[in-house]
Amino acid sequence: IDKAMAAIEDGKEGTITVIKDANLTFVQTFVDANKNKSVTFDLNGHHIKTTQTIYNQSDVTIIDSSENQTGTLEPLRVTGIVNQAVLTLNAGNYIGSVTQIIENQKTATINNARFSVTQNAIKNTGTLTIENINIENSNNGIQNTGKTIMNNGTINANQYASYGSTGTFILNNGTITANKVGLMNQKTEINDGSIYGKENAIGGNDGADVINGGIVSSDTNYAIYSYDGSITVNGGTISSR
Repeated sequence: IDKAMAAIEDGKEGTITVIKDANLTFVQTFVDANKNKSVTFDLNGHHIKTTQTIYNQSDVTIIDSSENQTGTLEPLRVTGIVNQAVLTLNAGNYIGSVTQIIENQKTATINNARFSVTQNAIKNTGTLTIENINIENSNNGIQNTGKTIMNNGTINANQYASYGSTGTFILNNGTITANKVGLMNQKTEINDGSIYGKENAIGGNDGADVINGGIVSSDTNYAIYSYDGSITVNGGTISSR
């Protein structure tokens, strides 16, 4: 990746296409010293396994031009991609048993991506916009101490769909399901969509929760549980058993 980035001129757009399956054993970086390149990284239906983190320091968009959309990133024991600039996921299958597959420190947009991971799918400390996503089989969907805006998609988590002590989560649409708590320890704004948590749909001790619409539900406890925050309900449906 470093050498391919060097071939793209400053101020220009370029495409890096994966031509075969690969096993990466050393650190890769989308290097952009002057922060003025625009790069498309085409998985092209191939499977990338990596034991070293890929760092993004540029404006990178990941696509998959293959007909069957089989392009896959599988980090082994490490974070797959650490975004330190601008990252857009337009395609890809992201799988693994790592702490998180994507770590966003700056600005990231997910337009279409599928995650299957045993720990966290994403760690967000920056600004994350989700247009469409599918997170399955994860322990936790998103560790969020930044700002996450979800406009559509599905998150299914064994514990928390999203959690964090200082983050903000805005749900405009989509479906969130968790075996424990849907949105945990965050400031939340629910405008549409649905949140289900077996214990709590929304829980935590320091959030400010605003419900403008959507469906917020729980089976075994309170739909919304906040003992050191505020709750404002302007609309929507809230239910618990």
